[in-house]
Amino acid sequence: MTTITAQPFALSDTEKAFGIDDTTWQFLRISDEYRKAFRLVSKMPNHQDALETILNCLDSPLSVRIASAQDTTCWQKFGIAAWLDPDHELLPELHDGDSWFFPLKRPVQEDFRRKDVGVEPPEEIVGPVPVSYPLLLVEETPFGYRRIRRSGPDARYASRAICVAIDCSVPPNAQISTLEVLAYKHREYWTGDGIQTTHAVDVVVADVDSDTMFSRMKFRRAHVLGVTKTDTAHLWRVVCIDTLGAIGKQISKCRTELQAAYRENRENNIFEDSWPERFLHQIPPAPKHGKAPKDSSMLKALIRLAQEVGSEDYERDPHLVNNIAKKIDLYPEGTARPEWSKYFHEQMQTLHLPLAQRLKNGLYKWLVHAEITYGTE
Repeated sequence: MTTITAQPFALSDTEKAFGIDDTTWQFLRISDEYRKAFRLVSKMPNHQDALETILNCLDSPLSVRIASAQDTTCWQKFGIAAWLDPDHELLPELHDGDSWFFPLKRPVQEDFRRKDVGVEPPEEIVGPVPVSYPLLLVEETPFGYRRIRRSGPDARYASRAICVAIDCSVPPNAQISTLEVLAYKHREYWTGDGIQTTHAVDVVVADVDSDTMFSRMKFRRAHVLGVTKTDTAHLWRVVCIDTLGAIGKQISKCRTELQAAYRENRENNIFEDSWPERFLHQIPPAPKHGKAPKDSSMLKALIRLAQEVGSEDYERDPHLVNNIAKKIDLYPEGTARPEWSKYFHEQMQTLHLPLAQRLKNGLYKWLVHAEITYGTE
């Protein structure tokens, strides 16, 4: 899939069409840790029913290799919905609206049975929920939303609220987009029940320790911090919107408030490993002159580096850096050595190689959180 050109970091037509999942997969599939884990779970027998459930989510399941379908640690450890063979260069197609990285994208639905927040979807609802208003709970699979279950009285309220908790220890973009998908599922249900939509903009963004339905939960998991002994409720926000109202305007308002909460968390230095505050989507130009070709992509450069960098101590070995520069064709044979490529070479040891290594070792999740693709401007 890699082609040597005078523009070593130019995107192919296929890469230009990559979505968020496809871009993220390019880093995860070359992760040494993921490949090792996949080899280990591949030794376990596949549970046929669990495998069939996963394959039913795929458009063309016949040529897809899934390992240990009943093992769900891939959700928690790597953020991917199933143990997909890393030899797949491209992600297999899913049904419309589904995602291989749904475990990273989903907000936490209002669910009165849950006392703690983890990464796995809740168990199937059993019996009625003791609430005084109509409540919908949309069933979750590792790949996306499915059927809707209704609880509460059949009262004709003028609004139909949906409430979720969103983790603001990471960029909330993907969770907000998934909330919008969930809101439209609610709207489709209620309008199918004969209830009319409105132009209302009714948004609540609150701390989880306020007087909300989520105040009873233990928020011990945040995407970056992992499992901790202390409650991380201060990193989350509860969001409620009216699914019969103007969903687009409400989502826009949510985005403004949640991104502000994320920036506040970032300023408080709570992150163990965070996305660069000002990530360059294009190759940085040389200080005085010499811009990289317009079609060059910084993420493409980083994936090329990530494919080459291992556990070697490149920080102390300039020869290793030079060898990597040759392997990624930073200076294609028969072409001049432009200033931008020399400048890129100078920064490889201190900036580009460390970031590439971090991306394939876990920071790839932030591509999902922030909804970044190869072609993001």
